[in-house]
Amino acid sequence: MRIWHFAVILSLMIAGSACDQLADQRARAQPPALPPVILEPEPVVHLTASKMNVAYVGIDNPLDLRYNGTDFNDLVLIASPPGYISQYEKNYVLKVAATGRQEVKVLHQGKLLNEFTFRTKILPDPTASLGLASSGTMSVGEFKAQRGLVSMIPNFDFEVRCVIKGFRIERISAAAERSRETNSGAKFSGATQQLINQATPGDLFIFTEIKAQCPGDKASRLINPMVFDII
Repeated sequence: MRIWHFAVILSLMIAGSACDQLADQRARAQPPALPPVILEPEPVVHLTASKMNVAYVGIDNPLDLRYNGTDFNDLVLIASPPGYISQYEKNYVLKVAATGRQEVKVLHQGKLLNEFTFRTKILPDPTASLGLASSGTMSVGEFKAQRGLVSMIPNFDFEVRCVIKGFRIERISAAAERSRETNSGAKFSGATQQLINQATPGDLFIFTEIKAQCPGDKASRLINPMVFDII
């Protein structure tokens, strides 16, 4: 009987000790929770040439830089040689020296973020004109009032000045008499002006071997001939 009482008392003591330990563990302060890990998103950039995503040799090609998740001052644009990039405030201009492809790298805080490739081309051929006309009929008075040829690239996104380097002019009179002159430059020389001053209704004036040089051209290029029927 005493042994049974002793066993009961021992069991109660063990149970009480276990409860005390559990209460102590609950009473202890829990360690603070770790702050959540916030991952910064990678900056995003997109670069395009402002005009048809093509860069033309010899002229300024504006670039359109769009970015997100970073500051403008953390970005640097570098063109692979022989191309180069100039910057004015937040505007970029790409200059290319050869046809083919041009690589442009975008660096973020000195590290490569993205790389873009642009097609590079020479400028389209300009069109020669006398006044506003490139051929057709012209009155004697309007024809004699001209002082030289001009050239422009029609329907082009850039304002480009191509220089007329020279041409040949031929007059075929109403009597089928022929006279020719070779002119250097766009402005009529004295001899060319004398030939034009002979114009009368029924004459035909033909401009051939018109040479023009555009930005980026290493040599002149032959462009459109012109024929004018004098009325």
